Amino acid sequence: MLYFGYEKLYLQPRAEEASNRMYKAEQLVTIDSLQNKAISGDGAFLGFKQIADEYSNTKSANIANAYLGGLYLRQGKFDDAVKALEKYSPTGSQILDPLVIGLTGDAYSELKDYKKAADYYKQASEKSSNSYTTPLFLKS
Repeated sequence: MLYFGYEKLYLQPRAEEASNRMYKAEQLVTIDSLQNKAISGDGAFLGFKQIADEYSNTKSANIANAYLGGLYLRQGKFDDAVKALEKYSPTGSQILDPLVIGLTGDAYSELKDYKKAADYYKQASEKSSNSYTTPLFLKS
């Protein structure tokens, strides 16, 4: 009974709020010149970093970590990418879960830790057998 109250009165409203607050950052992620705003926000809206921190027990925070890792990887901030991507918890998605694992491999590859990179690529290719992610990581 206590968990039901916690779920309905605390977690569910936080998850909805996090999802609503992430909308603007998701729009900015595709525009190269605005990626820093997607990460940090601009005062009027939260960026992925704040969403991941402030709403840490929600789906939105989990997805924010995936976005953060990808953005940090693009910016050449490979240690930050690894930290964000390793905070991601698998969701059961046949696309997103292997992509996050593979991006982690990419970050380790850029850090010249090729053994870890290869381990992540192997995990990514085995995570879900689909025509999009499996070939992507088998060739890495």
